[in-house]
Amino acid sequence: MDFILFIIASILKTLFSLLGYIFGFFYSIFKGEFSKYHLNLAIAKDQYGNALCQYIFNCLLITKQGYKFGNIDETISSVIGKNKMSKTLSPLGRLLDYLLNLFEKDHSTKSIDNSVDDK
Repeated sequence: MDFILFIIASILKTLFSLLGYIFGFFYSIFKGEFSKYHLNLAIAKDQYGNALCQYIFNCLLITKQGYKFGNIDETISSVIGKNKMSKTLSPLGRLLDYLLNLFEKDHSTKSIDNSVDDK
């Protein structure tokens, strides 16, 4: 049943994404919320990526003792930050953290969401 829900959600996303984004783009300008709208979309995509890629990220970006990816309420950056603090990033995880720092100094540690715990 969960797989069927995933397929239905994927179809609906495909059908409505473009229309929803175009409407949201112009409506957010009208409401003076253009930046906020896009930040919310970025966070949502980040959380989706955390859930979607949890298994590959857990294998490649952290050590076995690390704080796990996969919580739908948490961003990838938050998980990277928690693992950076506990020194459980793999070499590839440290590389990703380094790349994030090119866009914003201490991005992953600033992104830590302490309201989210291990699932």
